[in-house]
Amino acid sequence: MRIALSAALLCGLLASPSLLLAAESGDAQKKADGKPKVLLLTKSSGYEHGVVRRPKKEELSHVEKTMVAIGKEVGVDVEPTKDASKLNAENLKDYDAVFLMTTGDLDKPGNDGFPAMKKEDRQAILDFIKQGGGIVMTHCGGADTFHGWVEEGRKPFLEMVGGEFATHGRVQPGAIEVIEPSFPGMEAFPTTFSLPDEWYVYKGLQPNLRILMMLNTSSLDQKDRNGAYARPNYPITWCSSYGKGRVYYTGMGHHQKTWDDPRFQKMLGQAMLWSAGKKAGENASNLERIFGSQKVAMERLNPPPAKK
Repeated sequence: MRIALSAALLCGLLASPSLLLAAESGDAQKKADGKPKVLLLTKSSGYEHGVVRRPKKEELSHVEKTMVAIGKEVGVDVEPTKDASKLNAENLKDYDAVFLMTTGDLDKPGNDGFPAMKKEDRQAILDFIKQGGGIVMTHCGGADTFHGWVEEGRKPFLEMVGGEFATHGRVQPGAIEVIEPSFPGMEAFPTTFSLPDEWYVYKGLQPNLRILMMLNTSSLDQKDRNGAYARPNYPITWCSSYGKGRVYYTGMGHHQKTWDDPRFQKMLGQAMLWSAGKKAGENASNLERIFGSQKVAMERLNPPPAKK
């Protein structure tokens, strides 16, 4: 599935009053058309990736245009915003899932000129998922978000995500193995493939992950970023459960070439449907099956940091 983003479509997305009507109608609209509704947030409270930067304040970014088009293709109503204040309990009632391509602590304004959320609304995100909402996160969305949200020595948001961004090297091809080929969207890729991207290194990977794709670290420059990739293979795409909700994360998505890849687009379309409960897909941990035991899995997935 390759999404063609015509000028006419973009103009329609920006000018049509139907977007405003959809935003205002909430649950009534969902029940009327049967489409799952996804809130796409691309707020940058930290580093702003080029793919989410808007050319003009009211002109959608590349990620926003791509995701709206993917939504139209798979029957998902994607509502793009850079206003993090929309992450509040009352507003989240209108959505089946949230999609994040964000950075930093979203209760901080950052430098992108768009509103931050209220600190007291942070818990509403986790409550939304626990109560059955879905969440899809790409690249910095999730793993490089809410580092500063710490409670009693724990990072609640990043525990929900399943891992935390630690560092990354230069953009380079990485070899990937599909671990769960029957999961929605994985059929877009061959069992093994190579893709150039900015590969995140993670810490605090959680024991409840169901690994969908594994990054082969031997395919990366072992000397890059002080040997950050000199470690065992680790997950680059995974899912899990959080309360009654569905969690989906992929580390891919740094630059435009990835977002233009029809395989990546198909994967994200299916991820949205799965997170909204419209597609079946197992999300119980598969770490014991892959590594033999949870203990071995945690040792291999969370090795000591590379020596500088």
